[in-house]
Amino acid sequence: MNSESVNTYINSFDLIFVSCVFHHIEPELRKLSIETINSLLRPGGVIYIFEHNPYNPITQKIVRDCEWDADAILLTMKESVSLIKSANFKVDRKKYTLYFPAALKFLRPVEGLLSYIPLGGQYFVKAVKTI
Repeated sequence: MNSESVNTYINSFDLIFVSCVFHHIEPELRKLSIETINSLLRPGGVIYIFEHNPYNPITQKIVRDCEWDADAILLTMKESVSLIKSANFKVDRKKYTLYFPAALKFLRPVEGLLSYIPLGGQYFVKAVKTI
């Protein structure tokens, strides 16, 4: 998306959902990316960012072995929160998710109780545009 097309959508969206994208963005370009997302949201708009959890050993292996993730540089939840806050978002919610594979799906109802333990396969951060 070039700057002209971005300008067309300034303050246009109520919700932006970013799923497993930031680990493909070079670290020095991530701040610009989150600032661009901020510019696209209306005041009070919400962003959800989902990312792979680098603390989960299974996630590490999956990312390491996946050809699509050859360029991946995983972000911790703390890094994602810091990035989001740097663009004047207010973090509303953050949780770890995806603790159990399909073979253990009967345990998924307890994932909500584990959501603050940094071992889930992914995490999400929900934030609100304040300015």
